[in-house]
Amino acid sequence: MSGCTMKILSWNVRGLGRLEKKKEAKKLINEKHPFIVCIQETKLGFCDDFLCVLLWGNLPHGYSFRPSAGASGGLLVLWDAAEVEVRSTVSLPQAQLRGLSGHCPLSLSVDEENWGPRPLQMLKCWQDIPGYKQFVISKWQSMHLDGWGGFVLKEKLKLLKTALKEWHITHTKNVPGRIDSLKVRLAALDCKGEAEGLSEDETAELYAVTSDIHSLTRMNTSIYWQQARLMWLREGDVNLKYFQSILTSRRRRNAWSSIMVDGLRVEGVQPVRQAVFSHFSSHFKAVRVDRPRVDDFQFSTLSPSEGGSLVKPFSVDEVKAAVWDCDSYKSLGPDGINFGFLKEFWPELQGDIMSLYKILSKVLVNRLRQVVGSVVSEVQSAFVKERQILDGTLVANEVVDDACKQQKELVLFKVDFEKAYDSVDWGYLDDVMRRMAFPVLWR
Repeated sequence: MSGCTMKILSWNVRGLGRLEKKKEAKKLINEKHPFIVCIQETKLGFCDDFLCVLLWGNLPHGYSFRPSAGASGGLLVLWDAAEVEVRSTVSLPQAQLRGLSGHCPLSLSVDEENWGPRPLQMLKCWQDIPGYKQFVISKWQSMHLDGWGGFVLKEKLKLLKTALKEWHITHTKNVPGRIDSLKVRLAALDCKGEAEGLSEDETAELYAVTSDIHSLTRMNTSIYWQQARLMWLREGDVNLKYFQSILTSRRRRNAWSSIMVDGLRVEGVQPVRQAVFSHFSSHFKAVRVDRPRVDDFQFSTLSPSEGGSLVKPFSVDEVKAAVWDCDSYKSLGPDGINFGFLKEFWPELQGDIMSLYKILSKVLVNRLRQVVGSVVSEVQSAFVKERQILDGTLVANEVVDDACKQQKELVLFKVDFEKAYDSVDWGYLDDVMRRMAFPVLWR
């Protein structure tokens, strides 16, 4: 297994030859999304790729088949080729066997280890659900907390996320199952309409069911689209199977349960956490070295008006511009609240949001962008407006080529800036910014 969660579906089908049994098996696989399907008593003497595609679909899969002995027996095992690599049998100490009912298949799952709470994902399809906006506004306005701005905003968002999780379960849970139920009702109405006609109320219900199917299908596709993070696709694309395959592939790539530390494999939640913490603690630790003093150097400096523009009070328009500069699907942090949510409910949130760090840092960057040209040399390639950082590399290549062609002597200095941003000495940086006339409040 390449992921952290495994689901196995086992079913004594008592004959897989009839079309009804095949459809029932396919529906069950689509509902449960297992990694491995074990089907007993198929009573089939032959199995081919066509049957497996009929059951599993067009997604990558593998299968193994053992024919029946006469009118009994027959085993068929299918697995998700993107999630399962068949090597050998293993024990499953965390497996939980659950009976779906007295006569239906068993579901075997291995629960993933607790790496911490999962962040809330703001779904774009929520905007299309009636009552969503009113729900958020009423919840936000009903919260009354005391404290400094950052604390109040944090607690409000925490309470709102809890309420949104419950609302999400109520309004968007089991969308595929709801679609199937509506399709069954639609088929019944169609059959009745062909046989004896529909009453006025039934005709209205027919149109309503059709509309609900389209709405839920768009919602289901939107959920997979956002989870797959295909930014180059647009809302018109409805290739749900493709979204599912991309989502599965991304989860497989991002899943990891162990790391290598000094040639040894570290496994388990706490050991991995401790190893990661120790690594970055040592990585970001300040190294005490003798640094040159900057008092004798001449620096370009900011003018008093430029320095004042950096530390002036934040305005609502300035903060709003910073929010609108950010991608709507990007989150402020690991809590899952994205910029699209802030844009949609800006009139209600702007009073509390002025203290949010991520947005304020964006405002500070926008301010610095206006004055950085006064302290950065024009001969460098980085941090100069309308100049790319790779321009320096291109110029260096041209200089070397020109020197080689004209047989000129050339001296090159290559300075290694490895971990330059990870090992900044804040005291030294403060001295440099002081000489450049950055205000004390900014530093």
